[in-house]
Amino acid sequence: EDQVKSFAEAWDTAPDPDGFAPIPCDKNGPPLVFRIRGRDFVLTKADLLVTKGSDCYLGIMGSSIDFWVLGHVFLRKFYTLFDAGGHRLGFALARHPDDN
Repeated sequence: EDQVKSFAEAWDTAPDPDGFAPIPCDKNGPPLVFRIRGRDFVLTKADLLVTKGSDCYLGIMGSSIDFWVLGHVFLRKFYTLFDAGGHRLGFALARHPDDN
């Protein structure tokens, strides 16, 4: 929760009581980087911004648990393969139908 608050501050915002961090849609801020086994997975403004109508929000929320849940903004950018038998996860840059 504190890490999300700190990150939101870098975007000049703060989570509201429901945990949403509203930002102006034209606002720029730092990327969010997850380092997993020595590899950086970078979420940029285009990845982090969630829009609802004409309103924009950072697509992350805090929690009282002491770890990150990689939610929809991460999974939308990185294809994730769950290998339950091998006890592994794999990540690759996702391709979407509108990608060139």
